[in-house]
Amino acid sequence: MNANPDPAVRQRFNKVPEVTLVFWLIKLMATTVGETGADFLNFNLGLGLTGTSLLMSALFAIALAGQMHARRCVQPLYWLVVVLVSVVGTLVTDNLVDHFGVPLQILTPIFAVALLASFGLWYSREKTLSMHHIDTPSREGWYWLAILLTFALGTAAGDLAAETLKLGYAPSALMFAAIISLVAIAHYVFKLDAVAAFWMAYVLTRPLGASFGDWLSQPVAHGGLGWGTVMTSLAFIAAILALVVYPALREKSALTPAGSMQRSRGFRPACGRSCQAGELRHRWPFRQRCQARQGPSLRGAGASGSSRVAANPPPGASASSSVPPCARATAVTSDRPSPLPGWLRAASPRAKRCT
Repeated sequence: MNANPDPAVRQRFNKVPEVTLVFWLIKLMATTVGETGADFLNFNLGLGLTGTSLLMSALFAIALAGQMHARRCVQPLYWLVVVLVSVVGTLVTDNLVDHFGVPLQILTPIFAVALLASFGLWYSREKTLSMHHIDTPSREGWYWLAILLTFALGTAAGDLAAETLKLGYAPSALMFAAIISLVAIAHYVFKLDAVAAFWMAYVLTRPLGASFGDWLSQPVAHGGLGWGTVMTSLAFIAAILALVVYPALREKSALTPAGSMQRSRGFRPACGRSCQAGELRHRWPFRQRCQARQGPSLRGAGASGSSRVAANPPPGASASSSVPPCARATAVTSDRPSPLPGWLRAASPRAKRCT
């Protein structure tokens, strides 16, 4: 297995989108929608914390079942699950704090230990925590469990910094943004492991998005800008749709010519995977040996030896040019049943020329 597989091939099997700048922008906005959406359902619609929790948990379970059933990464479906799990993760923390009275000072380390325990169990079973290897139902299940815990932990840490420590929404957002910048510097400059940097950034973007969403939606008297939960949620949902739908449509339009191009090159990809003829490629996660597609068989083209293809045709002459035209026509059409009866085929001009 290649240590650095081709991104195009890797994404064919992975159930997580390629981690790019757009990925982090969508994730940050999904986190903000999770924070403001939970407040909108809880307070504006009057569903209450219990009603909102039951409704969003049911929607999350349905979307997650669709994501697990999909055979490849469908970005609109993936990001729908991310938005819903952000709401559910927020509600898990809110229920434990409001209904059960668990202090944030205790809840934050509990979620941190739970996340580390899930990573330990995941690695002990799958031997990887990579976001590039979410290619089996088991790994995908562990992945979404870790995602749920990151949102719950991020909510608790964000509320602890903004409310309990009295830092305010904007200073909290700036603090978490600075910590994420340090993680990025550690990865790109000091070569911090990519998997560790990914999960650290994934946890930290939750309180960053929550603090940013509260800063936009909360009243000015409480340290916000006063946009309200409705306007903030709609603005970020529109931005998410723009970033998700456009690349999905672009990817769909790029799939059709790619498939026809592979067929025109004369290669037969094993199990539908593209590779070069006669070359042993370490395709992630499988190794395949691709074979060139053989031309139409000319066996049985004629009774005499002159109807067979010469093993070594002379220079400048192709294999098909050494076969009589009638033999080539018979070879090409030998596998297709003729609609004419036998006596009429024998009397046809083509049959007479071949005899």
